[in-house]
Amino acid sequence: MLPGMDLRTKLLLTFLVPAFVSGVCALLAAGRPAKDAPTAAFRTGLGMMVGFWLGWAIANAAGATGGYGEAAAPAFDWGKLLTLQGVPWLPREATHWLIWLPAGAALAALCFAYMTEGGGRVLLMVILVTAFSIPMIRPLWQNSPPIQAVWVTGLVLALGVLVWAMVARLGREAHPATTAFWCTTLLSVTAGTAAATGGASLGQHAGIYAAVLGPLVLVGWWRPNAGVFGIAPPLTALALLGVLINAHFYSYLPLLGALLLVGSPVLTWALIRFTPGEGVAAGWVKALIGLLPALLAIGLAVRKAMADAGEQSW
Repeated sequence: MLPGMDLRTKLLLTFLVPAFVSGVCALLAAGRPAKDAPTAAFRTGLGMMVGFWLGWAIANAAGATGGYGEAAAPAFDWGKLLTLQGVPWLPREATHWLIWLPAGAALAALCFAYMTEGGGRVLLMVILVTAFSIPMIRPLWQNSPPIQAVWVTGLVLALGVLVWAMVARLGREAHPATTAFWCTTLLSVTAGTAAATGGASLGQHAGIYAAVLGPLVLVGWWRPNAGVFGIAPPLTALALLGVLINAHFYSYLPLLGALLLVGSPVLTWALIRFTPGEGVAAGWVKALIGLLPALLAIGLAVRKAMADAGEQSW
């Protein structure tokens, strides 16, 4: 254990190390010959998965089980980091499934590279959304009437597939850098919203997802025709779904906050689908406007957190 690592350094390591690993993998994949383009997103997704694992392990090594509170360990356990101790390889809780979402996104990116638009892609979306959502919402079935359990499960699955399809539309229509920026910002705002509503660890996980997607913004300007960007829509959709399931059902994220975060993909899709304007500039404007519901969500969450802190201070 090495003492002397302050809170800010621990936070920076949690997000910068995953971003570095993801960025290196994305740059290597983007620089490959054109014949390797179909597998570029898959290889980048695997790099993002490793980056996410490292972020999780760093948080655990820093003694941050609940979000770097004052009770966090003052020393950094390098042994835990080097052995990836604390990473839940066999998920036992709903949040543990978050570590495998990049694997599902990488698989989707690989399959989509060889599939044409149509029913096959939708079917794969349904399979992956179901495969990851059911284990996360299954604990709710124990204390819910059967009808309510079926209704909630169906609603979550439908929203997951719709959000994925809407984010995928952005990926097809907008500049790659625009898509990467939108995805990174949405997950960053989701992280802040979850943390402000009492889910500090969930906010941390969403922040790591944003960190691994962030380097794609720079790659988008450098190599906009590279095949690495196919990973952004599936990872964003699955990460958003996973974080919202945990933040709303097992933490304190209000339904309004969850709906506002889901509203950003919906509004962005509507702007792309129904409003005129093409080109990079128009895409940036639509993407930025589409983020407004998510920004409203974090604004409301921060305002409530500040109000609650003010009440407690009295």
